[in-house]
Amino acid sequence: LIAQELLIGLGLGFAMQLFYQVFVMGAQLMAMQMSLGFASMVDPANGISVTVLAQYFTVLLTLVFLASNGHLAMLEVLLESFRYLPAGPEPSWTLVSAASWLFLSGLLLALPTVIALLVVNLGFGVMTRAAPQLNVFSLGFPVSMVFGLFIVWASMREFMPRFDMLSAQAFALMRQLAGVP
Repeated sequence: LIAQELLIGLGLGFAMQLFYQVFVMGAQLMAMQMSLGFASMVDPANGISVTVLAQYFTVLLTLVFLASNGHLAMLEVLLESFRYLPAGPEPSWTLVSAASWLFLSGLLLALPTVIALLVVNLGFGVMTRAAPQLNVFSLGFPVSMVFGLFIVWASMREFMPRFDMLSAQAFALMRQLAGVP
């Protein structure tokens, strides 16, 4: 029984970690497209090197999560998991299928910025063909970085609806792992 409860707790923690990693992965994709891959720092939570934009999204996500009482909702799911027991090996399959949710949600989070920066880079490619003597590297990196930061700033108004949708999906996953109806 202790091992079962330990596995349920680990599964719930893993589900919430997947929720955080959606935003980190999306920010990593955006940062790599806007030439911010060079600017990286150590993430103290994971002990790895992440881009500054991913660290910004992590801090923003943590603040919004705490402000919207996400920690209390997590404790509620944990308490409800003590009342209901999951049946059979279903939680492990749920965790495996949640990995696809991580990649899909991270890609959808980064897609507007990645497509906008792809258009900018295509413009620089056309400019290089039209004027080969122009040094695109000296002009391309700063322009794509500034334009990428502008796109991230402009898409911040969509952060809360995405946060609400993804947190609802993460809590549904946690409830499913805990066997809570």
